[in-house]
Amino acid sequence: MSLAVGTGGIPIYMPAGGLSGQPYGTLFGRPVLAIEQAATLGTLGDILLADLQNGYILAEKGGIQSDMSIHVRFVYDESVFRFVMRVDGQPVRASALTPYKGGANYTQSHFVGLQTRS
Repeated sequence: MSLAVGTGGIPIYMPAGGLSGQPYGTLFGRPVLAIEQAATLGTLGDILLADLQNGYILAEKGGIQSDMSIHVRFVYDESVFRFVMRVDGQPVRASALTPYKGGANYTQSHFVGLQTRS
């Protein structure tokens, strides 16, 4: 896939590594992350454009809790370690923002989903 620009072109999708040298694939220069929680292919929410840097708040509660036990693997003469970190998050805005002169059809959001298609 490429987008024609003058006599040349620029790639639309670049896979991870290779020429891009990026750890993730890119679509128009933005990182592409595949997740198992996405909707079924062809439905609303299967492809999302998300601004996680400015559009999502992450909160950590209490830091990292660590525990150690010598009793769990006593027969094997081993110690067992456990680490727990409590994290939660949510979008900055509860709904899309309608600009003052934009009208109802022109909303802005940190998260945009591709429409259902066949």
